[in-house]
Amino acid sequence: RIASHHIAAGTLGILAGLFHLSVRPPQRLYKGLRMGNIETVLSSSIAAVFFAAFVVAGTMWYGSATTPIELFGPTRYQWDQGYFSKKYIEESCYFESDGVFRSSPRGWFTFGHASFALLFFFGHIWHGARTLFRDVFAGIDPDLDAQVEFGVFQKLGDPTTRRQVV
Repeated sequence: RIASHHIAAGTLGILAGLFHLSVRPPQRLYKGLRMGNIETVLSSSIAAVFFAAFVVAGTMWYGSATTPIELFGPTRYQWDQGYFSKKYIEESCYFESDGVFRSSPRGWFTFGHASFALLFFFGHIWHGARTLFRDVFAGIDPDLDAQVEFGVFQKLGDPTTRRQVV
């Protein structure tokens, strides 16, 4: 079942890739999303990674067919029902720990993937904002031509600078 889903997802990915290689986006969409900027590619790539990391963290934490309890420990639902709590409480008494070692490999795996997913999410937001608001990050004011005439080499905001009537 898992292998067939991977085959279907791979086939869909290849078909979507061929579609995007053969079709160009409309001019308004191309300019609106700044698709000519390489940072746009970085931002959308990071989005795919953080989405996958959140999915992996969720399926590990809540349990699925690919995450057996024999390898990764109890799921959240099993822990809430108290199926395995006695075993972990006894182990914590042996090691005199206060809870850090009570987490199973499932908990550490989920925590690591959720942390990296959040990091990649904020990276996606950062690079997407840098792409869409590139002029703001560069310090270019859209009304810059109203402040000074280019080629005069005067200070911005200087009242003696000639203004060009538009």
